[in-house]
Amino acid sequence: MGSTVNGEAHMSGLSLHNWDETQAMLRMLQRARGFTLAFAIVNHSSLRDELVAVCRTAASISPIQEVALDPTVPHGIIDQVERAVGDGQPAALFVYGLEFLVTSDAQEPGPIDLLNLDREYCGNRFPWPVVFWVPEYAVKEFSRHAGDLWSCRSGVSRFIGDSSHARRTLSEIKAEIDASSLNRRERQTRRQLLEHIRREHDRTEGGAPGLKPEMLMLLARIEDYESHPGLGADRFRGALAMYREVGDRQGQANAIYGLGQMDLMLAHYGDAADHFKQALDMYREVGDRQGQANAIRGFAHVDLLLARYSDAADRYQQARTMHQEATDRRGEAGAVEGLGHVARILGDNGTAIKRYKQALAIYQETGDRRGNASCLEGFADVAWMMGHYDEAADRCQEALAMAQSADFRRGEAGCIEGLGHVALMRARYDEASDYYHQALALDREIHNQRGEANCVRSIGEIARVRGRYDEAISRYQEAFDIYQAIDHRRGQADCIRALGNMERVQGRDNYAAHHYRRAHAIYCEIGHRRGQAGCLLGMGDVEWNLGRYAGAADLYQQALTLCRELGNRLGEATFVQALGDVEWSLGRYEEADKHYLKALLIYRQVGDRTMVAECLAACRQLQEKSPLSRSPLLPGGASSLAARGGWGRLFDETRRL
Repeated sequence: MGSTVNGEAHMSGLSLHNWDETQAMLRMLQRARGFTLAFAIVNHSSLRDELVAVCRTAASISPIQEVALDPTVPHGIIDQVERAVGDGQPAALFVYGLEFLVTSDAQEPGPIDLLNLDREYCGNRFPWPVVFWVPEYAVKEFSRHAGDLWSCRSGVSRFIGDSSHARRTLSEIKAEIDASSLNRRERQTRRQLLEHIRREHDRTEGGAPGLKPEMLMLLARIEDYESHPGLGADRFRGALAMYREVGDRQGQANAIYGLGQMDLMLAHYGDAADHFKQALDMYREVGDRQGQANAIRGFAHVDLLLARYSDAADRYQQARTMHQEATDRRGEAGAVEGLGHVARILGDNGTAIKRYKQALAIYQETGDRRGNASCLEGFADVAWMMGHYDEAADRCQEALAMAQSADFRRGEAGCIEGLGHVALMRARYDEASDYYHQALALDREIHNQRGEANCVRSIGEIARVRGRYDEAISRYQEAFDIYQAIDHRRGQADCIRALGNMERVQGRDNYAAHHYRRAHAIYCEIGHRRGQAGCLLGMGDVEWNLGRYAGAADLYQQALTLCRELGNRLGEATFVQALGDVEWSLGRYEEADKHYLKALLIYRQVGDRTMVAECLAACRQLQEKSPLSRSPLLPGGASSLAARGGWGRLFDETRRL
């Protein structure tokens, strides 16, 4: 008898366990009279298809009506089943997709809750056995939401997949992640599914060496999408250890590259560079051109974050070429977008817009809504830098809608923060505060500490421009503490520089200079030349306030040299204009006029209408030879110069990387 069963199981392609479970379920269905509820727990769609195929061959249970529930339609479970069955009289009803209707965090009754309330109607309307085919993670939620219906079940069959089923399921999940097609709820369900598959695989086969790290890699990528870089890094490290045990160099490279991505989110730029270097070497070793392109693009992100703009541009271009050779359109779009970031930061707005348009077209072609949102936000940044605030706000709103449609929470928070920056520059402080607090709440919800610190610092800026200096200092210190907790050196320096601004506007120039020097030291340590120039601006303003115009001119000239090295046209205009202020203060009006005209020309070239108007006003005032005055309350610093030119900007231009 045992050999006969084994032979039948072998003929069906099922394992002995799954064959026994199938036969027990069929016997239960055959004995059923009227409405009978059963559950078939299976974690793999490929295994489910095999099991259903065996059930269809059972002469005692025919015909079987199959219903796939659609979570996107407004109809409830009973409605969908009724529409599918019509006037039919099946011997059994197999229902798929129940897991997509489980809403564990819903505030109102969901489809499962309503099904539970209509259980008596189900018994009368469907006088046949009904089998819900569900993955293991959905059973707990079903029993919680539909406890009465669950207690009425007549049987539960548990089916176990093997390595081949697991590989197919992992492949399906990987394709979904690669396509960025999962919303937040779907990502959570895939995480639960992967955890159950891991346990299932450990119980049955002790864990095939290649599958366990693949599962960890997918779990790490889900944590990345969920903005949990710490958890993601733990998963990548676990996968790396397993790949090393089996000598899988390709797997090691992928895991190390993933660690580099998490380092970027955690602002651990040195660690990120080290990981990208290791990954690049391994990708070259195994001949993976696409992997090499990804690692080089990762290096470019580090360069951009550390203001090494020429290196970043070179690496983005190199990665773009390699992505094109590998026909990796998403990677190509990411590299082109990176080139747009470089151009924007350097004040080359025309090139930035061109690059963003190119990247956006590819993102739209590949259906990458996250990429769409990021490019739209890039357009908003350019408009902001050019003083086109209406356009910036419109673009931010477009990007926000796209980020929300893609369930891109980190991008959503960034867009809301961007709207706050626009409102701040328009002196709409209540509106700006509302946006910053919305973004702050979202960043805290998704545990995005860098975004949280950015928002807290921005709220401090609102307090500063309103003259609430104690509150501003408190906010800067709070932001500093968060940056320090995540070892975000640039953020720490930004806060110290902001504290210097606070000391300066209150006339405590020596304290201000001390803060600027501290911030400058950090910027030098991390190689952030843009920040260095911002500190030189502050120190120059201190010298100007103290009447030490030669010292101010020397500091402005150092910053101007940095800007020219970086190719930052807006920064160049800022410091040329500052040198004009020095000449004016020294009574050298002709020299001042030359500097203002030079700055005016650059502002016109980059399309900054606000600063063009300010330079024209300065030139007119210069003709009257009246005393020069600076406003200490403009956003960005104690001078009108720091309010524009990119130095006073609060936006973290690389938070989307």
